[in-house]
Amino acid sequence: MELIKALMILCMSGSLFLNQHYVVHNVNFDLMESQLTLDQDSCFVKCAMPNQYNIEKIKLPIYTGDNPDEVELSTFERRTGKSKTQWVQKKIKDCQSENPEDCLMWCFEEFDIETETIFYVTDTIATTAFQYISFENKILTLQGGHLDWVPSVCKDDVDKRLIVQVGFKLSAKGYIQRRQCDGTLSEPFILALNKFQEDNFLPIGGFNLPTMDLLKVNF
Repeated sequence: MELIKALMILCMSGSLFLNQHYVVHNVNFDLMESQLTLDQDSCFVKCAMPNQYNIEKIKLPIYTGDNPDEVELSTFERRTGKSKTQWVQKKIKDCQSENPEDCLMWCFEEFDIETETIFYVTDTIATTAFQYISFENKILTLQGGHLDWVPSVCKDDVDKRLIVQVGFKLSAKGYIQRRQCDGTLSEPFILALNKFQEDNFLPIGGFNLPTMDLLKVNF
């Protein structure tokens, strides 16, 4: 969380400090790499990329009888809530460097995933004691957690008006109190934007365009 918050502050500040190097929770990164401007109209920020999911819709014959021992049941594990996340350090496979530190990378991982076990009838001919119920299940299709460049609002366009507009959009969705939307990159604002991006599986960091599009922000 602290790493993501630090990255967001760096991305949103638009500041580049040449030859300065920062360490956050043992994760080294150069502030020079936190922003990239190709030309006046093409700007990018380096963000923590989210996991990507597909929503699978399924219909299962759920047993409604009183004696489950008399029917054949199968189980289905369904995700019911958000998981917790953390940064963990892992060794890079087949790393050839003589320096052990060069063979380590930080990964963004999920844990404590909330699931629900659903029992359904395997043979619908053998019993009539069931009812078809539809479920949605979230299937992980692409592992996130890495840092990548994402199109962003250019730093010259990140002004008080834009920050207030984003704040009001977040306030309308319950992420921040309206009185806290003062046009500054305050801690409540950063945490609110971070939470909105996390909840909606958006790149986490700054005023990236996928986030602005979902919030319907004009800039």
